[in-house]
Amino acid sequence: MDKVFNILISAIIYILTIAIALIATLLAIITFPPVFELFKYDLGSSEFYLLVASDKLKFLPSFVVTIAVFTALLTYLREKSKLHNEIKEKRSKLFLELVKEGLEGVYDMLKDQNNDRTTWVRASRDILHALNLAKEIKT
Repeated sequence: MDKVFNILISAIIYILTIAIALIATLLAIITFPPVFELFKYDLGSSEFYLLVASDKLKFLPSFVVTIAVFTALLTYLREKSKLHNEIKEKRSKLFLELVKEGLEGVYDMLKDQNNDRTTWVRASRDILHALNLAKEIKT
């Protein structure tokens, strides 16, 4: 249930990110021409103040807020991915240590080159267990 919820939340966030990117693009198309027109005039000129007072820049605050939300969503997705990778790395490190300890134990059991059947059976089981644990190592 928890995994399904996480997948659903991730899908909603990805769809929301795409939608906000589209809205930001639309607002940029609407807002950038008047903004670039502002750069044609000096800061104190009457044309500058007329352009600022006109309705041509009414979407500028919406554009800025949309870009801020888009940036926040991308930051969230990056941090979530980073956290997921860190968890996967820690899990893999734990399994690596367990596999290493298991194989070292097998080596300790067999290093005296004995022919005891029970020791060899136990060593083979430990090797199989270590191989199964090694399958869980992802990084």
